[in-house]
Amino acid sequence: ADASHELRAPLAAILSNAQVGLLAPTCDEIPRQRLEKIVNLTKSMTVLIGHLLLLARQSSKLNPELLQTVNIVQVLIDLVPNYQDLATEKDLTFYTQLPQKSILIRAEPELLRQAIENLLNNAIKYTNSGGTISLKLIYEFRWVMITVTDTGMGIPPEDLPHIFDRFYRVDQARTRKTGGFGLGLAIVKQIIEAHQGYVRATSTLGVGSTFTLELPRLDS
Repeated sequence: ADASHELRAPLAAILSNAQVGLLAPTCDEIPRQRLEKIVNLTKSMTVLIGHLLLLARQSSKLNPELLQTVNIVQVLIDLVPNYQDLATEKDLTFYTQLPQKSILIRAEPELLRQAIENLLNNAIKYTNSGGTISLKLIYEFRWVMITVTDTGMGIPPEDLPHIFDRFYRVDQARTRKTGGFGLGLAIVKQIIEAHQGYVRATSTLGVGSTFTLELPRLDS
């Protein structure tokens, strides 16, 4: 939480200076595009830091006042176009299996979206060209299960129990190649558990991985 507070001030300074730069009438097209990217990325980071601060204040579950009734199917549908484009850019096959009906849960929408995006981003990052990624939602009487499956490099069995630990990275060679700080899956776990849900992973080295998010249904 302290680190998040410390980051807010410089982010605000970066954002304000970039926005002032965009107001300049002589700003050329290429610098303008770069400034717009800085503005968008800074806004995204500010939102994420706010979410981390919120979660740091939650000992077990989210404040009920923050929760909304959410159609989780629509949340996933809204994510598909962007990840379809990202998959195409990397020559990956991306497909979905989603219900035709609405499935309602109680959630903080932006946090939930962040958790799902973290899994999809990892799937694309760790899957080589020609591979496959799937996003599925299945539901039972009491629970909704969201799965992200890839045909990527997989996770060694000795690392699998630790992948949701903060700052844990499977190996240095993988980190140097793909980047990252070992926080993405830890954030997923914290967000899902704050929604009174569960997250689990299965993986076979050299074959791929499946991550499953389980969340309680509202309309069960």
